[in-house]
Amino acid sequence: MPNHFHFFIRVNDKDPFERGLKNFFISYSKAINKKYNRVGSLFQGRYKISEITSNSYFTKIIAYIHQNPFVANLVKSLGGYKYSSYNAYLSNKETVVCKYEVLDWFGGLESFIENHKIIANDRALSEYL
Repeated sequence: MPNHFHFFIRVNDKDPFERGLKNFFISYSKAINKKYNRVGSLFQGRYKISEITSNSYFTKIIAYIHQNPFVANLVKSLGGYKYSSYNAYLSNKETVVCKYEVLDWFGGLESFIENHKIIANDRALSEYL
């Protein structure tokens, strides 16, 4: 997305994760500011963390992240966004995402694709969550 991004990751210990994330954003901002001879914040506001509290939310958040660029009309297909992990789930190549865990969750590749299409056809992403 041009003005934000989503990560869906498993966190085992929240405090060290939040400290690490804070340090990452500070370091990244400093590096960009130095490279482009600028000052100030790169990000608007603080990041948001949502805990997955139900099976249905787990399913919805994965589809939401993949559908976000499509619903925002940035691409013409779910697989069209360059920075999405959606195509990694469709590929036979090795990836850094927990592809098989997620595909199993959805009941296989075909169910994964169909679940994503249902919402994408509606383009009503905000109502989905």
